[in-house]
Amino acid sequence: TYMMMQRMLGIESHIKGHVVLDMGCGTAILGILAAKMGARKVFAVDIDAVAARSAWGNARWNRVGTRVETACGDASLLQMGTYDVILANIHRNILLEDMPTYVRSLRRGGHLLMAGFYEADIPALRERALSLGLTWIGQTLRDDWACIEFTRP
Repeated sequence: TYMMMQRMLGIESHIKGHVVLDMGCGTAILGILAAKMGARKVFAVDIDAVAARSAWGNARWNRVGTRVETACGDASLLQMGTYDVILANIHRNILLEDMPTYVRSLRRGGHLLMAGFYEADIPALRERALSLGLTWIGQTLRDDWACIEFTRP
């Protein structure tokens, strides 16, 4: 989460005034940060109903509830829109499985930030992303954990 927040701050111009997806949102900390950075709209999605309800409450408690919409579900919900930035802090295997859906939902020039996996997982995730037409931007590492960033040309 820390590394995702760092990378988000590095792409503030791609967040401010744009549409952001917080996939696997949990408490919606990343979605709330995006809203506080000026995102026009944030969609926060989690497969766990308790997490989705918590995300909804947290967005309101942080006074960004009018710009953060929460939903309980999986990547199939992404069909309802397109996004300028997709944040996915999820397990490696889920990322590999859902990446084609992320790419279809990411607008041209959009950014995909992924974390929640180990440094050793980067080659598999990078290979998958490149095979789907994404462009590698970079990585952040901390205590064997990784965060990677791509853009859709």
